[in-house]
Amino acid sequence: MGRHTAGPWIVEGASRQSDVWVNAPTSGSGHVALIATRGASQEAHEVEVANAHLIASAPALLVALRAIIARVNGAK
Repeated sequence: MGRHTAGPWIVEGASRQSDVWVNAPTSGSGHVALIATRGASQEAHEVEVANAHLIASAPALLVALRAIIARVNGAK
């Protein structure tokens, strides 16, 4: 499996006056994703912030998926 930016990832800048960043504070530049929301409607901004939180959960989801795969493979 390919390498990825280690977690945890966090959402920053979730105000309507700024873009929303998903950052990994413990690695490299820290930036994982930019979700451009500056100037968006309130509804669009809320959707994009929710999407940022979903993206930020990726490292934890990967850990959970690997645990499930190990458990399934161990049950064979």
